[in-house]
Amino acid sequence: MERGLRPREVIVLHYTYPGKLRGARYQPGAGLRADAVVFLAVCALIVLENLAVLIVLGRHSRFHAPMFLLLGSLTLSDLLAGAVYAASILVVSDPS
Repeated sequence: MERGLRPREVIVLHYTYPGKLRGARYQPGAGLRADAVVFLAVCALIVLENLAVLIVLGRHSRFHAPMFLLLGSLTLSDLLAGAVYAASILVVSDPS
């Protein structure tokens, strides 16, 4: 991080550089657009599904085989990807 910049200024600088904060898609204080709400709902569904799979894999002892360890790893990475994508939508309100 550059000296003298606050974290918020760094984030604004980062997203202004590729042009995501310019134009009609970003309007401060306007709230979320309808497409952003749909994407957030899909992200929430993805996170909940993956959380359910992780809970089932952790609770039942018959799922403690190496094959299910791989499944758990993939599920965790998908859960985190969905969470990061949702955070990106909330910060930028432009999923592309």
